[in-house]
Amino acid sequence: MKISMTNGRFKMKIRLPYCIALNYFTAFAISLKLKKTKVYITAKSVYSFFRKLKREIKRNKKLTVFRMHTANGFEMYITL
Repeated sequence: MKISMTNGRFKMKIRLPYCIALNYFTAFAISLKLKKTKVYITAKSVYSFFRKLKREIKRNKKLTVFRMHTANGFEMYITL
C-alpha cells in the first residue's frame, strides 16, 4: 500500500506492508473509533472486509482507493 501526498513543492510517500495495515488489530482499532461516533460495527466485520480487500488487491494491481485534490494545490492519494 502506498500513500502519497504533495503540495506542489513537497512530496511524501509512505509504503506500508499489507500485513501491518490490514490486520485484526487495525480492524479492532477502527471498530473502537467508530463506536465513539455512534457507528456500531464489529471488528470481525471490518476484518472480513480487509480479507476481501486483500483478494481484490491481488486481482487488480495499481488500484487507486482514494484521491483528493484541494483548491490550494494539496493532493493526496492511496494506491494499492
